[in-house]
Amino acid sequence: MKTLMQINNSLFSEQGRSPKLAQRFVRARQSRNTDKRLIVRDLALNHPAPHLIADLFQALITYSAFPRH
Repeated sequence: MKTLMQINNSLFSEQGRSPKLAQRFVRARQSRNTDKRLIVRDLALNHPAPHLIADLFQALITYSAFPRH
């Protein structure tokens, strides 16, 4: 049996773009190879970066955070 390991590290957990893209890839692989074992690790969920959290990052990229002059 072959193993496929999906490692996620998105600040936005499953709502982020990269985990969604990775999940699409995994589903496509599993549909063709049903004998694979899947291991999923979410590093941001279990070990978030202490200096950057989702709320802070969202505030930094939100349009209203940058006033127009």
